[in-house]
Amino acid sequence: MMLGVGMSQRYKKHKKLQAKKSKTGGIIIIGILLIIIIAGFSYFKFIYESPESINLRNDITEFKEEYDKAKFEWKDFLVAVNELKVLENDLNFITTYKEQRMNSSTVTEIRKKYSELRYKFDRLILDLPKVKNIPEDLKKLKAEVELYQEVIKKPGKREKEVLGFAKEKYLELENSLQTAKTISDLELIFLGMQEIKTKLVIFQTFLQIKKAEWKVELSNIESNILDAETLLKKLKDWIECYSKINNLWKELKAVIDTSKKISKREFNLENLKDLQKQNKIIENKFKTILKTVTKLAKDKVPPDIIVGDPPPPEPQDCVIVKPAVIKKTYSPEVPKSDIPDGKSSIVVIVNIVIKADGTPSAPKLQSSTGSEFLDETAKDAALKFEFEPAYCEDGRAAETGTQIPIQIKGK
Repeated sequence: MMLGVGMSQRYKKHKKLQAKKSKTGGIIIIGILLIIIIAGFSYFKFIYESPESINLRNDITEFKEEYDKAKFEWKDFLVAVNELKVLENDLNFITTYKEQRMNSSTVTEIRKKYSELRYKFDRLILDLPKVKNIPEDLKKLKAEVELYQEVIKKPGKREKEVLGFAKEKYLELENSLQTAKTISDLELIFLGMQEIKTKLVIFQTFLQIKKAEWKVELSNIESNILDAETLLKKLKDWIECYSKINNLWKELKAVIDTSKKISKREFNLENLKDLQKQNKIIENKFKTILKTVTKLAKDKVPPDIIVGDPPPPEPQDCVIVKPAVIKKTYSPEVPKSDIPDGKSSIVVIVNIVIKADGTPSAPKLQSSTGSEFLDETAKDAALKFEFEPAYCEDGRAAETGTQIPIQIKGK
């Protein structure tokens, strides 16, 4: 009996030990599973990146490329270089994150810095083109003021005050430009320029007169072109046979070509001055050619370049040394429905005779417009032009023929 009791106790003890081992093994297994789960989560967290982080890194990369491109494009503009440099430190800071995976709090922080910097950069890129031309515009304004001083021979008290103010203000702005480092500095210079322009408004009447002169000079250019074509026909043999006249003709043609280019510019006092100068040069070239022809004819100088068989023409009794010049033009207006092809205006070339007193006469169309009404309108308009007559070498006014363009406007 004692033996049975001992065996029962050993069995119970064995069972208890097994249960303890089983419990310990379960705990170990659970622990191992927990370690595996934690390790797996940590690995997933390591390789996973949120869409917000990916998008932000892409934005930073693109922004850096845009910044580098802008820095290269504006490298010659000191103000742009200075303004871009101000952004550089912040850009370098956020650029360090373009190769890193960011958690949500870091994404929020860097996205805020990125947005602020991006706004400043975009504003800068919009503002730079607006201020880029300020230095050049300031030079043009100076030239305009100097032209006013030059062409207004007797300025009144108010005009003297304005010109004095403009000159003094310009010198102040010029000094500011030399030390300008930011867009704000250039904007202050722009405001100063506007102040000068506001003062110069008193010269509007003067400008209107100069605009009228501009139109006259444009008409004179057209007239000179037509006169040059006529001269070419009359002196063709002389030009072909004499190298001296040929060279003079080339010079005249070059001056006319330059005048054409100037005439296509917008009106301002400087361009007007250039155009007036060119017209005077053309007039002198005409005189030089005709004087040379007259002298060669009188001296009976033999041709030095024979291009064709015809001999040089005999000189006329009156050699025109100064062609007729248009003093006043006239552009008639007709109902718009009368202008063909739905155009707003039409140009008609009219051949006319300019008498010795400058009166136009005998208008003839170079080619018909196809409308008798428009043809007659062009002829009538030609008779309303005013001319300074042509002059001979001896100073006599002479009758001459020319072509003039008549612009008929639709209303």
